[in-house]
Amino acid sequence: MPAVLQQLNDQGAKGSVRLRPVGSNSLYVNPQAASDTYSYKEFTLTFSGRDGWDEASNALLQRLEDEGAKGYVLHHLVGETHTLDDSLNAIRKASFILVKNESRAVTYTYRKFSFDLMMPADFIDRLNALGQEGYRFLNTERGLSPSVNAIVVKSSAAAGATYRYAFEPVVSDPKPQLTSRGQSGFRYRGYFEYFANRNGQPVQGVFNAYELDSSKPAAVVYRFSDEIAGGPVDINTPEGLARLNDQASQGFFYSGLSIPTGASGGAAMFFADYAVYVQGALLADLNRGGAVLFP
Repeated sequence: MPAVLQQLNDQGAKGSVRLRPVGSNSLYVNPQAASDTYSYKEFTLTFSGRDGWDEASNALLQRLEDEGAKGYVLHHLVGETHTLDDSLNAIRKASFILVKNESRAVTYTYRKFSFDLMMPADFIDRLNALGQEGYRFLNTERGLSPSVNAIVVKSSAAAGATYRYAFEPVVSDPKPQLTSRGQSGFRYRGYFEYFANRNGQPVQGVFNAYELDSSKPAAVVYRFSDEIAGGPVDINTPEGLARLNDQASQGFFYSGLSIPTGASGGAAMFFADYAVYVQGALLADLNRGGAVLFP
């Protein structure tokens, strides 16, 4: 078993789930109010050429469906490798990690759709239509197809829940935007790098993505690192970890997500009220391919 996968399973057996990589380390969180445990597995798709791309896209959906029936949800795209075969054909491999809550009988179903010909507003409309059917935006396929496909997921633990989505522009000061969206119950889902081809006319942009869960409509209260004594800190340090745990002891959860700012291109570390932000939340870094589902 690869060292990373072994570490994930060791931590999962202790009730901790990985939020995201941090430098050469991984950041884990342990929901203290629960005694759930988690297990992880990895699989790899191998493909080449345009037909191979399409086959890999279909194979990914089928594998997710098969594993979802067993309680696994897509957690992380490990990465892609490129090699040449004896005939100098490009061979690509993409590896994925799945996570399962071993303490809950939850299953997942998946769907995908191409947004290669869509404008961002059309993409949001499509997500909202699927959201009314109980599907949540998980991520994109990240290079498995010449077209751009989005993956959505439905959890059996969220029967009757519906979801709404919104894009907001990336701004130099994200606090007013987060506060306004939070007051309406929208959770920040990360910044999303949108790209669609539209018949040779590329459409691209970077947006802050938000999600509203009808089963958790309470307002989300955000707390920002520059408003905390000591100011921003590097979370990949002992001081940073102490900051995260100090905020957690006050009921504020570090989402593991970053907010780009238009002025500096930097990121503002922020915390959110655990009780309304995390419970029932899908936490996904839309540009790192990682996701954690908290039932």
